[in-house]
Amino acid sequence: SDTIGKILEREPEWSALPAATPVPIRRILVRCLAKDPRQRLRDIGDIRIEIDAIDEVLPGASEVTMASPAVEKTRTRWLPWVAFAALAVGVGVWAARRPAATQENPLANAQFTRLTDWEGTEGAAEVSPDGRFVAFLADKDGEFDIWLSQIGSGKFTNLTQDIAPLDGPRADTILRTVGFSGDGAEILFQLPGDAVARKMLVPLTGGTPRVFLGERAAAPSWSADGRLVYFNNEAGDPLFVADRTGGDAHQIFVDKKGVHNHNAVWSPDSQWIYFAHGADPTVAMDIWRIRPSGGSPERLTQQNAVVNLLTPLDSRTLLYLARAADRSGPWLWALDVPSKATRRVSSGLEQYTYVSASRDGRRVVATVANPTVSLWRVPLLDRLAEDRDAQPYPLPTARALGPRFGGTSLFYLSSRGTGDGLWRVQDRQAFEIRKGSDGALSEPPAVSLDGSRVAAVVRQQGKRHLAIMSADGTSSRVFAASIDIEGTAGQGTADWSPDGTWMVTGGSDAQGSGLFKIPVDGGAPVRLVAGQAANPVWSPDGNLIVYSGPLGGGPASPLLGVRPDGTPVELPQVRVRPGGYRFLPNGKQLVYLPRLQSQDFWLLDLDTKKTRQLTRLRNAGFLQTFDITPDGKHIVFDRSRQNSDIVLIDLPK
Repeated sequence: SDTIGKILEREPEWSALPAATPVPIRRILVRCLAKDPRQRLRDIGDIRIEIDAIDEVLPGASEVTMASPAVEKTRTRWLPWVAFAALAVGVGVWAARRPAATQENPLANAQFTRLTDWEGTEGAAEVSPDGRFVAFLADKDGEFDIWLSQIGSGKFTNLTQDIAPLDGPRADTILRTVGFSGDGAEILFQLPGDAVARKMLVPLTGGTPRVFLGERAAAPSWSADGRLVYFNNEAGDPLFVADRTGGDAHQIFVDKKGVHNHNAVWSPDSQWIYFAHGADPTVAMDIWRIRPSGGSPERLTQQNAVVNLLTPLDSRTLLYLARAADRSGPWLWALDVPSKATRRVSSGLEQYTYVSASRDGRRVVATVANPTVSLWRVPLLDRLAEDRDAQPYPLPTARALGPRFGGTSLFYLSSRGTGDGLWRVQDRQAFEIRKGSDGALSEPPAVSLDGSRVAAVVRQQGKRHLAIMSADGTSSRVFAASIDIEGTAGQGTADWSPDGTWMVTGGSDAQGSGLFKIPVDGGAPVRLVAGQAANPVWSPDGNLIVYSGPLGGGPASPLLGVRPDGTPVELPQVRVRPGGYRFLPNGKQLVYLPRLQSQDFWLLDLDTKKTRQLTRLRNAGFLQTFDITPDGKHIVFDRSRQNSDIVLIDLPK
């Protein structure tokens, strides 16, 4: 590049060329070496266009044929320079595509401004295509609504105050829950508790929401040229491209059952569709791209982590959220698309739970969180238990989630600055029995009925397996390595038989997905159910195993049952949060959460087939999982709050 730079400075030799020729050749060389990636020519296809354009400005090109002596004489004079430009192209393309040792931070010179600093949680913030408005979820009025603000006005409007409370934002958002229409005139959202997850559009000026798209259509995104991409919650998450109204839709890609394609977005030039792709949106995803016309998708990242909320800034740079290898985060990352190089661009301990950008990529809106999570308990009463009945569960650690009882002990997840490890409380004494630095845990432990043994889900070579250990954390071993554990993360993916001789889990082997019963002391797994079956719980009397069926695009999945010998059991038609159910000690009643964002518990009586609501909790926060105390008198659950705010990030022009 130094040699080419010197040549560019040799004006006498340039002036000796035909008057019109040096300009396009000089332009090619300069653009091959441009430091700004947005100005640099990207590949040989771009160079070919530039070289072909030189003929259009040659002297006399419009009056004479290319075989004329005048043109041939001119060509012989500038052809060596074109050859030299082609050499520069090769160097430039190689330099552009090789992974950078230190990728530049695209937000290095950006201006950060806090848009909200309210008490409580604001999240799922989206910026309008023109960068003028921000829409987000907030519990400012005591329940979650969609709020709208014109940037710089300092004014905020509640657009859904006359609608039932919306579901609050989560730390690991699976799908975008708020958005703007392609022209920026309407805001997209989803009604809570909708069995088919219908999308609604409400005008920026307020008014009556209208239904948009059909059942199970999810995460629509508009291109700059007016097209729409979305996926359906069917097997393989098929991707569709349609016109701006959702009409004339045609499928461009679908994967095998059990693989997901989430939150597709358009590249700024509308030539590519980026999407999160992988086997489990709560554990392992990566960034892929595909042409709007279809074809084979291309993988862009190799993180195999919780990757989501893809946000293009320009043709080269893509922001996104992902957890680190130790499960910490989520953090804000940047992908350099040509080189496929990634880097974390957020610093410190701030966690990013949502990110969005204007169409020109100059304005970014992010949700920055300072999350807290703790354990609470609420009594099982003959009446509805309310907030006044719920009390914090005393523990020595500030962070606590994923409670599980066994014998006289309580096991839970907590961390000391790294990923979550496993803790045990017995006789009011707390012990860390597995450190997060040894491999962060994201699942509640499976604890034997007597509390003597614990099983945790660990990752090895990109797959999830069960590791069994003693209650003090010793004698850890991985077993049933042929089973790749499947199930909704954070809800518990395995359980013990009451006698401690078997474990049951959802997973997949060489024959596909299923529900497996595994002998703890060795032996081959036994397939109880074929097909998607996850988050099993074994009844205390040993006669019944309940599990989640396919989610099917809604906010809940069917509760299904099977005997330990594989005989199906007909249960009442109850829909539940996957993994959100636990037996009472009598084995005849089941406490459950009816959907993904549920804040209240219900009871299913397996003898009478009747259900009733147990709680009416209005304390803001997200309830992930729970367990029942050994005496059957209390529900102990974790409650997390994002304590998040909205931040504007303005990039320099």
